[in-house]
Amino acid sequence: MTETNDMSILAIAEHTDASLKAAMSAPPSIARRPLDPIDIARLQGLAIANAEDASLWRWFSLMLQDTRIRWCVAHGNWLVSVEHRHVATEASFDEAMRAAKARFDGPDKRR
Repeated sequence: MTETNDMSILAIAEHTDASLKAAMSAPPSIARRPLDPIDIARLQGLAIANAEDASLWRWFSLMLQDTRIRWCVAHGNWLVSVEHRHVATEASFDEAMRAAKARFDGPDKRR
């Protein structure tokens, strides 16, 4: 890692730490206000996203452990193969893994 990257990571960590301290010292009246429908929807969205992420990365780690998944970047796209079959090509690693899992787990399993 370069010195510039080290400094960036340190700056992010310090900013995050300061933000957490500020949030923890918020007055109790703000922290305990009743949730309105938009807050509830936001929390439900967060819970769904967290569950989807957890499922994806559990799948990924099991595939990696069993050496059933491979990936590379070519011409600005991530290519993913599962069990020696190409299943996804996407612009970002995250999108490629999500597409690979969806195709691998999908109803059309031509493996």
